[in-house]
Amino acid sequence: MRISELISKLKVSADKSGVAQLEAMFQGSVFGLLMSGLPKLEPGQKLVVDGSGTVKMQFVSDPVGRKMIKLCADPDLFDVNYPGCVNVTVNGRELLEMAEKVPDADGILICSATSFHSFPIYKAAYPRLKAAKPMDTPKV
Repeated sequence: MRISELISKLKVSADKSGVAQLEAMFQGSVFGLLMSGLPKLEPGQKLVVDGSGTVKMQFVSDPVGRKMIKLCADPDLFDVNYPGCVNVTVNGRELLEMAEKVPDADGILICSATSFHSFPIYKAAYPRLKAAKPMDTPKV
């Protein structure tokens, strides 16, 4: 099951095993981000953000106004359904390390590529994500 499908399923059912499954899939998954101030890169070239402040990621607010890093689950599918929303991909492990270093974000919001649903992960849950037993994700 793709993370996008799992997010949609979680919005219909408050199944705790679904949350555990998403957390287990997180580190091994690839997510899309929309970032501005990027230097010109060749396809496949790795971007290293040096902290100069020129590269910025897109933030969104959760329903109560907390500032969240916007992630796009299943970026290839996300780009098909919502062109132009992704210009950087990063794996969950690297993303979690990056998110821990963003002091003005309260967490991350994973947006589904298949529905208008999202799943919040707040900073307090980062250690649980890091400790989750990895689960393979489909390479669709």
